Amino acid sequence: MTDSETAIHSLWHLLSQITAFTFQAGNGEGSRTDWNGRATGQVVVTPWEGGLSFAESGQYTTPHGQRLAMSNRYGWQRGEQGIRLCHLRFGSPVPLFELVPVTAHRWQSREPHLCGADHYRAELVLTGQGFDVEWVITGPRKNERIAYCYRI
Repeated sequence: MTDSETAIHSLWHLLSQITAFTFQAGNGEGSRTDWNGRATGQVVVTPWEGGLSFAESGQYTTPHGQRLAMSNRYGWQRGEQGIRLCHLRFGSPVPLFELVPVTAHRWQSREPHLCGADHYRAELVLTGQGFDVEWVITGPRKNERIAYCYRI
């Protein structure tokens, strides 16, 4: 088995064990959005189209302390070079990108996801009890970072 195949196998095994998440969202200089806050919640992993679905539910807290119920759903599938990530919106998958191993513990999006003029990129780092994913979203109105922590 090649190093890449070993990395894909290890991450795939870990994905099925995830039970919780947190994230911190913030915008940078030049952003015209108000995407700031943090969330915490549970992840329910189920089979989905030959891959896995992450159904996230929890609580989002705004910078002003307002707490809101939140949910999100992602799909993960094995690809030829890595693991593909989709946002599952309204029952239709929106392909985001394929994460490919850079080292045994670090992954990067192979190409950015384009949504209009916005570019979405991600980096995944394995940790002792799960993995972290940092999203970077840039565009004419956006300069955001979302730091997800997924845990077993």
